[in-house]
Amino acid sequence: MNGRRSFSAILFVVGVCVIPSQVRAQAFVKPVFSRLEPAAAPLARDTVKQSTEEGLDAVSSSGLFMGVLGALGGAAIGGGQSSSSCTKSCRSHNAGSGATIGAGVLIPLGAHIGNKGKGNLLLSSLGTTVVGLAGFGLASVIPSRPIGAIVFLTAPLQVVLASKVEKSTTHQ
Repeated sequence: MNGRRSFSAILFVVGVCVIPSQVRAQAFVKPVFSRLEPAAAPLARDTVKQSTEEGLDAVSSSGLFMGVLGALGGAAIGGGQSSSSCTKSCRSHNAGSGATIGAGVLIPLGAHIGNKGKGNLLLSSLGTTVVGLAGFGLASVIPSRPIGAIVFLTAPLQVVLASKVEKSTTHQ
């Protein structure tokens, strides 16, 4: 036990005293090639131009990324909340519910962050909540109750809706 305490004390001293001084010292090192001038490279006019039609925009991609994080976190929390007497289908139900709720919460937040906070977060959250509840209602009507599949159905719709709402409610 004393060995662990002394090792912890040594790590603490190294972490508090030695590492910050070394990191700070690296900030003052002059680069080797600092005296060289950057070379001017001739660029064609069309190489710098980028089309706005390519790929996802920042609002949608940020909402998608946060939705994936929310779905994974929600599935882990929902599956972890199951009791020991819960069957596999019960754990799957809880994990699917958690994933849907997590994605529904974080998709509008990600879209709002991707829009640099200019849109209406409350309206975006309200829209994605309605889509998520409609997905749960649809799953309740189907006889096999595929709750786990709802996140795959509603998340793309929520990303599109959240990004559209964020863009349309953007204020300067």
